[in-house]
Amino acid sequence: MNKRIWKTALAVAPVALATAMAAPAFAQDTSGAPQLNDIVVTAQKREERLQTVPVTITAATGEDLEVAGLTTSRDLTQLAPGLVFSQQSIVIQPTVRGVGGRGVAPGDEGTVPIYVDGVYQPVQHANAFQLANIKRIEVLKGPQGTLFGRNAMGGAINILTLDPGRDFALKASASYGSFNMWQGEVYVSAPLGEGAGINLSAFHGEDDGYIDDLVRGGKSNPVKTTALRGKIMIDTGADGDLKLIGFYAESDDPTPVSTRPLNGNTAGNLAVPPVTIVTEPYQSANDVMPVQRYNTRGVSAQWRQGLGFAELTALASWQKTRSYSQTDSDATPRVLSRSEVGVDDRTITGELRLASSGDTRFKWLAGAFYFNGKACYCDIVTYTGLLANPAVNATQRSKAFALFVDTSYKLADALTLSAGVRYSNELRTIYTLRGGTFVGEGSRRFTDVSPRFSLTYEMSPRARIYASYSKGFKSGVYN
Repeated sequence: MNKRIWKTALAVAPVALATAMAAPAFAQDTSGAPQLNDIVVTAQKREERLQTVPVTITAATGEDLEVAGLTTSRDLTQLAPGLVFSQQSIVIQPTVRGVGGRGVAPGDEGTVPIYVDGVYQPVQHANAFQLANIKRIEVLKGPQGTLFGRNAMGGAINILTLDPGRDFALKASASYGSFNMWQGEVYVSAPLGEGAGINLSAFHGEDDGYIDDLVRGGKSNPVKTTALRGKIMIDTGADGDLKLIGFYAESDDPTPVSTRPLNGNTAGNLAVPPVTIVTEPYQSANDVMPVQRYNTRGVSAQWRQGLGFAELTALASWQKTRSYSQTDSDATPRVLSRSEVGVDDRTITGELRLASSGDTRFKWLAGAFYFNGKACYCDIVTYTGLLANPAVNATQRSKAFALFVDTSYKLADALTLSAGVRYSNELRTIYTLRGGTFVGEGSRRFTDVSPRFSLTYEMSPRARIYASYSKGFKSGVYN
């Protein structure tokens, strides 16, 4: 266990207490409508009491996260049993109940998707982010292919940030820790006249790192992180509202590429004369300074309109992420080999949903989803000594759409049957250059039908049992 994880482990020790605090206080009302002392979740794309949803869910509020000391996406491993945020190269990947992936190439999306304010986050290179301005986090376990669709093989992580309130609010915090770590966060919310409000959250943190650089002195992994998010909410009248959201985040954290040879296994052993191999923990001796940084930005809009018999929701988003890394491939002070990798992702999504309103025996939801993504290795350059090899540039595009329906019907007062289905259609293409020369291209279409069934029996207002069957879908990807 490295030093940074020790620090995190001490911070999250109260998580069991936080989980207990988050347990729902079951109301005696059994209508299904949210009550004051309930935890409300949107695991089925509508607001419902946690205890009535036939899905295995761990839910926590922003206050719960603060009490437990969970500050980054990596810390969510401590939130829910069965959830692990593992790291492959420079990519952070969530795994639920052992279902996850190891692919890290651009365009290769994870098997446990992350949603922030309803917006799908496809870029694994941007999965390491701050948990700032959080209203609630829901960890859904098991395939969620019908309602969450793309790549929801192992489950889904649904993150909701705070909406602007009717009154002015200001919250700020700061902390200091080992390795000269300091960070500060501020949140402000204010009304904009009648029926409108705005909020803004900002976070910045730095530390000196904990890995000794034996070549240049000092530390090889100093960290800087900045995150901004703003939201405008407008009451459009007649049971309607509009949310406009923008965010920006950047991170400079060379820890994943501050390497040393595993058990002394490196090409440096073949050098003449052989180089000194670093074997001690928390030390590195790379001939180039390790670099790993990324920035991501995006905007989204969500419009909701009540129609009496149903509620209409439309959502659109745009997101762009860039990352760059420099790695000493032999992890020694000898100039033998290194690599530079640039990644660029761009995503556009859209979703339209119509859901029934009211507490009726028959509930339904129907919708459509659109995805357009472009991801590239924008010049992978490898070096043998000081000589650069021909650069590789590979661009992968994804165009996908889906149609989905989900229903539930009360067969009896205590017995509910739910059923849903999603049809997915996706086209993948790739175009590759090496040294500016065309290498190859390809395309492939994938289709799938993902069903979901569940049967729920209410034994009492405080106890329910359910059985469910569901399926997830993940399209193929070009390596």
